[in-house]
Amino acid sequence: MKKFASVLALIALAACTPVMVDNEPSPTPVPSEYAEPTRPPYDVKTTFTDEERGISVEFSYGNGRYYYYGTVTTPTPCHKVLVDTRIAESFPEQVTMDVTVEATDAVCAQVIAEQVFSGEIQVSEQASLTLLFEGTEVSRETN
Repeated sequence: MKKFASVLALIALAACTPVMVDNEPSPTPVPSEYAEPTRPPYDVKTTFTDEERGISVEFSYGNGRYYYYGTVTTPTPCHKVLVDTRIAESFPEQVTMDVTVEATDAVCAQVIAEQVFSGEIQVSEQASLTLLFEGTEVSRETN
């Protein structure tokens, strides 16, 4: 009889336990934050590389834009790559791209990683390109 009372008590306790139902919609990811970097559909026009600092960027031109696709070595896989592009109002345009690496708050393995980034810049094909890494010039091309 004690077993039956114990089982009955457990069933009653389970019936009284509140169930949490999450009716809130999940946040929609922002596409630019989760989009995978892609190589442009045009032939590579120029490549800027600094092997010592671990950065390489390919530039292609097509459809009125320069497309870039690059890799940079980071201290951990959790570091994020930021690209700041400035275009001087001149003709031909003067494009300065500064690539920086920033630590995140994520807990991460301390292992060197290669991060990939890509994007596009709407300028003429005659534009001059300057690539900076952490504020220091990597390479410059004038057309």
